[in-house]
Amino acid sequence: MIAAAALSGALGLAASRTAQASCVAEPYGLLWSYPANGAQDVPVDADLFVNGQLNGLPSLDGEPLPRLAAGVYDLGVLEPETRYEVHWEGAAIVFTTGVAAEYPPGRPWSDVRVTRNPIDFARCPLVPSQGCFDTGAPTRVRFDAGPARAWLVDVVSCDGSVSQMLWPYGCGAPVVESVDRIVCASVRSTQGAGFSESTRVICSVPDVPLDTLPRGSGCRGAWPPEDALTLAADDAVTVGSRSGPEISDQEPGPAEAAAPEPAAGCALAAPASAPAGPGIMAAGVGLAALALLRRRAGGGSGLDAATRSR
Repeated sequence: MIAAAALSGALGLAASRTAQASCVAEPYGLLWSYPANGAQDVPVDADLFVNGQLNGLPSLDGEPLPRLAAGVYDLGVLEPETRYEVHWEGAAIVFTTGVAAEYPPGRPWSDVRVTRNPIDFARCPLVPSQGCFDTGAPTRVRFDAGPARAWLVDVVSCDGSVSQMLWPYGCGAPVVESVDRIVCASVRSTQGAGFSESTRVICSVPDVPLDTLPRGSGCRGAWPPEDALTLAADDAVTVGSRSGPEISDQEPGPAEAAAPEPAAGCALAAPASAPAGPGIMAAGVGLAALALLRRRAGGGSGLDAATRSR
């Protein structure tokens, strides 16, 4: 009876782990786009921004659109007050241009608010899943780089690779999810045409000695990167986003260009045959930033905590 009970418990544990490890595939279709399907008065210099799983490359007038970044495509020079259709295999969106151009890309905000594991986080349905986190809750870091229509987030991994994520304004500030406890990223913003300069690479680590943090088996070299701004903190910190050393606890000032109001929904026009269902800116760390980098084991300076990789 004891053996049977133990076996039953083991099977129950295995079943629960199996259920936890299961990941649902992203459904087919458009999650978000700018211009949105049916949009009017679209700026004549707008680019195409797309999140979602669609077959083939987008095309305009039968020509594939050049890819600028992950989910970002060049619409070319659009004529004013003209109706356009962007096609994929079995799907399309339609929009009409206005007469004006879009806001210039501008510069990144002077400050970035970095929040580690924000308590108010909720997964946004306009952004594809960032992974299958079957070993527990992932580390989440929010990078608030000021209002924009969308942000392009370059996520740096410990093996040196960089992945891009397009984050629409309707989801709030971009949030990076990772199995690693060290999260590094830089952010560029857009109002719909081109991108701003990139922020520096900012790394968020727990407020513990860096040599106590695990690294993935594929990691090489220094981690966090030696030219990144590393923040050892378990709460929100506001830092200078460019080359300056300024760090402020104040809320960021007014934006260079206000973000538009969030759009309602992300409609996709598709015929019945469509499938169903499913630059790193190197910068020295200022003295104010060094005050945030703590080393609890064996003494040492903030500079040691900022640059040591193990």
